[in-house]
Amino acid sequence: MARFAEAYDYTYEFEKGLDNHPADPGGLTNDGLTMDDLNELGLTGGGDVDHDGDIDHEDLLKLSDAEKRYAYKLLYWDRLKLDQIENQTLAMKIFDAAVNLGLAGAGRIVQRACNAFAASLGIRYMPPLKVDGDIGPKTIARVNQLGRDELAGVIAAEQAGVYRLIVARRPESRVFLAGWLRRAYSQPGCAVNCAA
Repeated sequence: MARFAEAYDYTYEFEKGLDNHPADPGGLTNDGLTMDDLNELGLTGGGDVDHDGDIDHEDLLKLSDAEKRYAYKLLYWDRLKLDQIENQTLAMKIFDAAVNLGLAGAGRIVQRACNAFAASLGIRYMPPLKVDGDIGPKTIARVNQLGRDELAGVIAAEQAGVYRLIVARRPESRVFLAGWLRRAYSQPGCAVNCAA
């Protein structure tokens, strides 16, 4: 089964640093975590880092490395049940897509990629997955059935397509496109700039 630590290290290379780019609708990020992430953790779940009774930018800035790992594991890895994915490369690509595009965005990418990959292999006994963004038991089972590293390349192509669509809809995001495409086409086990 897939391991969170390797997936975190892979994604961290794309997310590390403090950023507050004016073209990023996510606002201030600390190693990729946003105020939305902290609010989702809540006051008792780790969002109120400085224990002052509220969740604000000070909390985001004070996150320790251990708290960041906890947030990523709880909000992304565990919710997607990625420890049930048998292929580490695939789990890492799905985790990375979820961190950057959200849980449902990653779900739709993975479901479209599974459908396209199965069709390209001529597998007729697999009915297409419903593309609803929910990575549930059927999607996990399909990823494990297809389980080849080559599926990561199809996920990459779907992820890149989503980034291009974002830029088409929100032209001010063009500033991020080169980095997003590098991220999409990067494969676990390669350096960050290694294309598939």
